Amino acid sequence: MTGCAKMLLSAALVMAASARVGLGEIKHRLLIVDESRHALRYVDESDAMKNWDMPIGGGFHDIQLIGGNRAIVSSSWGYSVYDLAARKLLREVKPEGITRVYSARRTADGTVLLGTNQKQGVVIFELDKDGAVIRKATFPKIAALRAMRLTRDGHIMLAENDGATEVAFDASAGGGKIIRRVKLPRSRNAFMALKKPGGNYLVSGGFASTFYEFKPDGSVVSQWQAKTPAGLVNGFYAGFSVLNNGHVVVANWTGHGATDSKKGWQIIEFDRSGKVVWKWHDPDRAGSLNNVIVADDLDFAEFQDDADLARGAGGKAGTAGSGKAR
Repeated sequence: MTGCAKMLLSAALVMAASARVGLGEIKHRLLIVDESRHALRYVDESDAMKNWDMPIGGGFHDIQLIGGNRAIVSSSWGYSVYDLAARKLLREVKPEGITRVYSARRTADGTVLLGTNQKQGVVIFELDKDGAVIRKATFPKIAALRAMRLTRDGHIMLAENDGATEVAFDASAGGGKIIRRVKLPRSRNAFMALKKPGGNYLVSGGFASTFYEFKPDGSVVSQWQAKTPAGLVNGFYAGFSVLNNGHVVVANWTGHGATDSKKGWQIIEFDRSGKVVWKWHDPDRAGSLNNVIVADDLDFAEFQDDADLARGAGGKAGTAGSGKAR
């Protein structure tokens, strides 16, 4: 090889190495809900010494950070409050006569909404700070609620069997009214839905194994599904986080069994084009997940307002992690 060729090769190798360093490796801090092994887990990809696990029993469905290093977790009978720093249960709220709870969301003023599945349809209860019912709304046309999220305009997003439904409390309409519905192309029980600042909806499609964005008229803007290696599956796309850069990080639930997490990537990150840019798969560390909170830029001491969860998708600063390569 001539001296000139050696110089060119050396320069190319330096440039390639610099590009790799500049691009960096995506590493996240994660709070994950391990449904199949009944635990909350914290994962720091940059410092494994900070990882922790907290058993919480079975039958839970949803999670929210409510400030003071605490999280609210819904259970079929109500909700629990956990101290994440001390890793201990602080409080259980079991409202009399309320069963089949699937989602619990605390508002900034301290009231709690419980989303339930009843014979007459989806019923939402609002509780005061002591757990007493303030009001309720029944939606007989909606079934199989999975998760609720609150919107900036005071409405409630319901992820349900057919897709996503935006509703509101309304005393003049029998307690509640439907604002708008968008249906999945393949109705397989959506798990979570957020309303973007511009009015579009982000929806994890459950057993459709697809992540969607819809316009308010129900037309599909985008639909993403990971291309997985042979032997791994896209299962049930469940809870998700939207990062500051617009990426979406979604939990891929693959079964109730303790070892079902072997079946597919447990968490998948899509960029704005739908390309998979990161995934997490550690079936020894955790079981099958139904929720993930990306904690890169989060302060667990602060209240996590649902209205901020989709801001990164709108091109504004978000609160659900930056997705920065570190």
